[in-house]
Amino acid sequence: MAGLKVKTLDNYANYCCGMAFDSKGYINAGSSMKNDLFNEIKESSKDGEIPVVIDMSPCSEFFKKNSKVSNIYDSIEYLNKIKSKLNLNEIQEPVFVHEVCSLQKDNESKGIFELANSCSYSIEKASESFCCGSGGDRGLKFPGLSRNAINNSIKGIDSNLGVSSSRTCEIALSNHLNINFISIEALVYRALKIEK
Repeated sequence: MAGLKVKTLDNYANYCCGMAFDSKGYINAGSSMKNDLFNEIKESSKDGEIPVVIDMSPCSEFFKKNSKVSNIYDSIEYLNKIKSKLNLNEIQEPVFVHEVCSLQKDNESKGIFELANSCSYSIEKASESFCCGSGGDRGLKFPGLSRNAINNSIKGIDSNLGVSSSRTCEIALSNHLNINFISIEALVYRALKIEK
């Protein structure tokens, strides 16, 4: 659609930015995985000559802060950058938009709302920014954390579809709001498929 070529890392499933290990105190394992990924991306991107797009906001934030590779984008940031080249048509369905903690911390929340607004005729959000309680995989192990955080932050929504930019947040929000959550990239894809 935008006339861009997309390439993924060979054996991308074998790579991790290491944050999941660092955050649990496994510093050596985290550093090893981080270095492997950084070296691979540095080489594959020709040291940042080719833009690198990461589709998980917590990982992209971590990568940007810990890598010397230039030209790194969160997928939200990159999709907004090329939005004018895309033929986006609004889906006729309201969408609940949740900005994950990494976007909130970096004051980058505006981007996900702008992108979602280009893809849906109506978007909803919580009255105040909040953490869904996932904390990486912590909400999967202790679902009460997510349930409590979400129930105390959202008091009823009209949407049956939600978007976010972290898989574990999407799982927690789906489970506790009982609506279907998809990635922001999946929402863009839906908006691309609509015929005028």
